[in-house]
Amino acid sequence: MHDPFAFIKRPARRVGLLSGAAMVALFSVGQPADALVINPVFDDSWAPAPAGATTDVNNVIAEYEADFSNPVTVTVAFGWGELNGSSITSGAATTFSTSDLPPPFGPVTPFTFSQLKSFYNTAAGASGATQVLVTANAHLAAPNTLGYFIPDAEYKALTGAALDADPIDGFTGYATNFCGGGTCPYDFTGNAPAANAIDFTAVVEHELSHALSRVDYGFSSGVAGNPPPFLTPQDFFKYDCGTPNLDPKFNVTCFSFNGDATNPQGHGQTRPTAAIGSTQQTTPSTLSSAKASSRRSALPTSS
Repeated sequence: MHDPFAFIKRPARRVGLLSGAAMVALFSVGQPADALVINPVFDDSWAPAPAGATTDVNNVIAEYEADFSNPVTVTVAFGWGELNGSSITSGAATTFSTSDLPPPFGPVTPFTFSQLKSFYNTAAGASGATQVLVTANAHLAAPNTLGYFIPDAEYKALTGAALDADPIDGFTGYATNFCGGGTCPYDFTGNAPAANAIDFTAVVEHELSHALSRVDYGFSSGVAGNPPPFLTPQDFFKYDCGTPNLDPKFNVTCFSFNGDATNPQGHGQTRPTAAIGSTQQTTPSTLSSAKASSRRSALPTSS
């Protein structure tokens, strides 16, 4: 999906930290304009956050709502110095409710490839589906026999229905100082940040994209060095560079929605982080994007 959030992308202003073609590939069912609604829930911890932080969150939400048009509502929690009730002292991260996750993190039975393929077939056959989605669906192949985790937001985008009754589709958390020691304060202007400062807009774009289902490494890295316990739909689009070989492992791969015949944006190589599946960025927020990707975890958290 860009990562797995299969929303329809409009002729865009910018897609920030998302690789537009991939997100389109996964969520591109034709829908009325501006139908996506992202509902922010600010945790109690957000009260001391600077006003600029809230402004940036709302601006990023408006950006995504303008770029994608599936008629679904996604609810995302925002924590200042905490992530779903747990302290976060540096960087930023995203996680999901344990009740949504397959073992070893949660109780949910993983989706099979046949089930996921059925969701794609339905979405690709719907009125208004883009050619990218149709092409992606035609090349959909199971990387291996592992089951799949589908985040709430992606399930809504693919099926139009809620996966379960969870009130929150994704949790995001932001350390009060990105570096944890006061050496890299946030810049809330939305412009290129000063030296050593972190563009908060870029960090929110990055984490919100995870909450919208752009997830991979946080899950596929396995537990304590073991093989991945399950995959995500993003693994359908990761290839050994220059080959037609699907490669869901944690390494440098290339994104493609058409069997690695082409890369839609010309920057095929991806980085082995939670951002696997998105292309390299060239916006002023590149530095913060890379930093926002730097926290790695074997837990079901994407940073």
